[in-house]
Amino acid sequence: MLATDPAGSWATALEAQLSPISDADITARTEKMAADGVTSTWCATSREFT
Repeated sequence: MLATDPAGSWATALEAQLSPISDADITARTEKMAADGVTSTWCATSREFT
């Protein structure tokens, strides 16, 4: 989900990760969002990443 303020001065992505994902994939996705000016928060059901 992407949350923004009405003025558009900030944006943050709320990431719900339900399937396995590698640390490298999380890093890549986070860095891509940051390059677009979006911060991110990750939520996962467990720490069983690949």
